[in-house]
Amino acid sequence: ANFPALTLFAERARAVRSNFALNASNVQIVSAICAQLDGLPLAIELIAARIRLMPPQALLQHLNDQFVLSANGMRADSLRQKTLHNAIGWSYNLLSTEEQKLFAYLSIFAGGFTLEAVESIFSSMFSNKPVHDLIALLLDKSLIQRTSNELGEIRYDMLVTIQQFALNCLRRMGNESEIRNIHLAYFLDLAVKGDKEMRGSNQIEWLNRFNKMRDNLRAALEWAIETKQTETALQMARKLHWFWFVRSDHKEGMQWLERVLALPDVSLFSQSHAEALTQLVHHIFVLRHHVGLQSEAHKARRLAEQAIAIARTNHDKRNIAKALDLLGLIMTTEKNFASAQSALEESQRLFREVHDDWWCAHAILALGFSAYSQDDQPTSLALNKQALAGFRETGDRYFMSVCLRYIGDIYMKQGNPTQGMTAIRESLILVQQLGSKYEIAAVLSHLAAAAQHAGNPARAICLYWATKNLFDSIGAWSDEDESEFENCLGTCRTTLDESALAEAVEQGQTMTMEQAIAYALGNEL
Repeated sequence: ANFPALTLFAERARAVRSNFALNASNVQIVSAICAQLDGLPLAIELIAARIRLMPPQALLQHLNDQFVLSANGMRADSLRQKTLHNAIGWSYNLLSTEEQKLFAYLSIFAGGFTLEAVESIFSSMFSNKPVHDLIALLLDKSLIQRTSNELGEIRYDMLVTIQQFALNCLRRMGNESEIRNIHLAYFLDLAVKGDKEMRGSNQIEWLNRFNKMRDNLRAALEWAIETKQTETALQMARKLHWFWFVRSDHKEGMQWLERVLALPDVSLFSQSHAEALTQLVHHIFVLRHHVGLQSEAHKARRLAEQAIAIARTNHDKRNIAKALDLLGLIMTTEKNFASAQSALEESQRLFREVHDDWWCAHAILALGFSAYSQDDQPTSLALNKQALAGFRETGDRYFMSVCLRYIGDIYMKQGNPTQGMTAIRESLILVQQLGSKYEIAAVLSHLAAAAQHAGNPARAICLYWATKNLFDSIGAWSDEDESEFENCLGTCRTTLDESALAEAVEQGQTMTMEQAIAYALGNEL
């Protein structure tokens, strides 16, 4: 217990040989092994796992004969790096050929992997042993680790040092490109399937799945861009757009789409090109709508018009309609309502012609937003209810929440707080399931205004602060928002004494997103 290196060695040895114990006959040998490894935890874990194959004395002899000698000829790294490298290399050299291959192949995964993914990608490449058996062998030797989440779902990963060693092995094998392309194909296939599922009744399940495989999706897209596989990169980015959007990862979505659109031959793939441009506009619109940068507004309009031109040239009705939908939203924020109406009505007509119910509901929602922006409450309420019915039909919780937020706000403005709060609370419950920070913040903003209007300034201050913190966390907070925020707080301050004001401010500033949601769902206004 007084020597952590010995304790770690004993624990790892018992993990592979349950009857192993430190005793008078082996403690000096184990101490010598740990000293040979400089007491480095990773190195001790790797070597101790070999107790499954040989007793301590034989293990020490192998270290003396092979481990130290393997340092010869290495570049002048630190002793620590040499020790780690040699410990991993010693374990690697004792693997079978198939174990070595799979060990190297696993280095392409980012952020861990599932057994299902490994078997799907690599099963056909191994004949002597099934992949799950090879995974078990690598696990026994501490070259990979197993973890589980709160639901008991099993994942595997490699420590960074081991993964780098494995990647070097893969590169020496000479087939890194082949393995990365297989990895790319697997995750592209999942992205295609998930994009469709995330617009329907399985939205939450697939959002969670994508969140767990986020690092691998990024790695696959990065490889497609790096190797200039333009068509594949376009497809991958397009299919990940909705994941980024719902999760409020608008900046990440913009960065990936801009990188893909910058590839030199992107214009050769006109349909994908037009859609990617429209998706980029969608991210810019959401952030610009809050941040209010005029330069971004001009950029969004220019990109939307470019997408329309490409789509019209190729008689691509679906992408003409998508780009018109976004252009109509942009024109609405510019208060160019007549042109917005024309663009959105054409968009809706085209979506009906191509039988796209989801996008048709979105065009109706955009028309509702235009009416809302003109303070035409009856028209906006009717259009939002129509869009809500469409999104209920497709099972899209995200835009159900958006529709309900507008419906609730209109009811509140019409002096119907009961129906208003019912709709807004339903909106918050829906978007809580999705974890969309942008939409959660938008709902909290409405609830803050409702609390202020109802004469509850302390509650309003808490919710205004929670709104600010969430918008700020995704880069959607502007000077204009700050000015409006200060005006709202100023009004609330006049009705609170100093102590109550300080308490409300502190509570709002320190609330987590989950706490803010629970607080907002309370019964009082």
